[in-house]
Amino acid sequence: MPRIRRTALSLALAVVTPALAVLPSAASAQAAPASSGVRCQEVRVPVAMTEGGTADQTVAGSLCTPRKGRATTVQVMVPGGNYDRRYWTMAPDSRTPSYEESMQRAGYATLVLDRLGTGSSSRPVSTRYTGDTHSESVHQVLKQLNAGKIAHQRFPRVVLVGHSMGSGTSAKVAIKHPEDMDALVLTGTASQQGAEGSAGLMETGIHRANQDPRWAGAGLDDGYIITKPGERVKWFYYPKTMDPATLAADEAAAQPDAMPTPALFPKKEEFRKIKVPTLVVLGDHDKIVCGTGGSDCSSTAALQAQESRNFSKAAHVKAVVIEDTGHSINQQLTAPALYTAVKVWDRPAQHR
Repeated sequence: MPRIRRTALSLALAVVTPALAVLPSAASAQAAPASSGVRCQEVRVPVAMTEGGTADQTVAGSLCTPRKGRATTVQVMVPGGNYDRRYWTMAPDSRTPSYEESMQRAGYATLVLDRLGTGSSSRPVSTRYTGDTHSESVHQVLKQLNAGKIAHQRFPRVVLVGHSMGSGTSAKVAIKHPEDMDALVLTGTASQQGAEGSAGLMETGIHRANQDPRWAGAGLDDGYIITKPGERVKWFYYPKTMDPATLAADEAAAQPDAMPTPALFPKKEEFRKIKVPTLVVLGDHDKIVCGTGGSDCSSTAALQAQESRNFSKAAHVKAVVIEDTGHSINQQLTAPALYTAVKVWDRPAQHR
């Protein structure tokens, strides 16, 4: 059972059409600093790669809490494939906050993670990964967070937020360990994945990290893969709403990753096992999830109809499609539409 039982939301979210800003200067190439109203600390959480295994690996992250008052809700953010925590901390441009900062300004505590194999987390040999390693390690982080064992902080509510592969990971945690969280946000993933786009990315946009000039000297084995230089704009973004400087920074931040497919995502029928309130957000130009064999991203109403069929009533699923947006929403100039959708949906009154 979920940590706190929720009932249906009364709010119907309409199609989100963001207002676009003029492309800014190269200042946006830097990851946005944490809001001055928060206190942040680096955390390192020991985890095992399998259920019941030895906790010989470490998941790294940054926990930020308000300087004044006490946050009642923490958002735990899990990045997608070939990203580290910078997916959540990099701003779309110099005038727009990052996803992390926007949530901090709204009063949330935030815990942004580097999944195993990325960022400052451990990079074990790829043969040790199973299809459940990423979800199991995130579960172990949440278990320790709920027990007050991370930085001696405990929060009444936990919202798990994922992107792409991180959403698949988060959905698997919600299915197996609903007690870990009170609500779930899935971005860049839905109950129906676009097999055509995913296959295209893996065939033409990915190569071994040890063949990539950015990581050739890192000593990674053949199981670690990464997006080829210059390919991210093709697969992850809608170029018309991208700041060129942010795109360059995102390219430089690309991370090697170990992805034991196909078990990274739940099967379509498994999404019905999710029992916590769930928000699903996609860009209408998402080449990985939308289109032939995948999700209907033509409108919020179409995606809502699809997800209502595929989720159980217990999830009270709400779906949003953001216009003029690709797969990786947070770095697009349209990202504030996502920020608003999350904050409106997660108002406590809407969960009663």
